[in-house]
Amino acid sequence: YHKPVDWPSYLGRKHFYSREVALVRAIKLLGSAEITEDEYRAICGLDERLPIQAVVYYGLNSWSEFVGLN
Repeated sequence: YHKPVDWPSYLGRKHFYSREVALVRAIKLLGSAEITEDEYRAICGLDERLPIQAVVYYGLNSWSEFVGLN
């Protein structure tokens, strides 16, 4: 008997953090409360649960919206 898996796992997709958790995790990895989009992309390889294109993945309009400036 195999434990049932959710659809993303079955389809081979990664489970990414929620937007809020991704931002907090990125800030912790960088050690800075202010994070640019380029800095974020540079650290995505350090945590596989951070989506590389955060704005697109979370359906946002801009980087400012991701970091909470909008």
